[in-house]
Amino acid sequence: NVKLEKKAYLAMIKELEKARNELNSLIENIEKRRTEAKIEVEQDLDFVFNEWKGKLPWPVKGDVIKNFGKIVHPEYKTVTMSDGIDIQSDMGNKVYCVAPGKVYYIGWMRGYGKFILVNHGGYITMYAHLEKINVSQNETLNYRKEIGSVGETGSLNGPKLHFQIRNTSTSKTIDPLIWLEKKD
Repeated sequence: NVKLEKKAYLAMIKELEKARNELNSLIENIEKRRTEAKIEVEQDLDFVFNEWKGKLPWPVKGDVIKNFGKIVHPEYKTVTMSDGIDIQSDMGNKVYCVAPGKVYYIGWMRGYGKFILVNHGGYITMYAHLEKINVSQNETLNYRKEIGSVGETGSLNGPKLHFQIRNTSTSKTIDPLIWLEKKD
């Protein structure tokens, strides 16, 4: 049984890594098209995301169940990378945009389910595993705008929100816990 479970777990890891690579490619292609078209979203935003490090509000009520960075499976000792955090929350809970921005992309992808990418001028936030999406492509968002609700699309372990922050100049993900306000 352990060998079968490990085989299934390794197959799941491979699928999630494939989805992660697809997401990276998607963001690179969107950024390339944006640059080629000389669309300067940053000029439309008077919010300086970088100044809010450690002060951003939480996108949803809940507890972190998966941290950013390397994750070692306790039984199989396999190592995977988490590009964001998973916040366990009740199905249907409201999800909020953490800062003013513009909806960059709305889609569905294996491993992430329904998701939204929001451009904040130099940074992109991702909100995944959504049940509902309440915004539209290119919509300008205000601070704490309700953008959707918690779901379990693409999730293997119940309702949650997967949240990422990416620096657009480096295309690298950043630990969201450094950017979000500290919980009591």
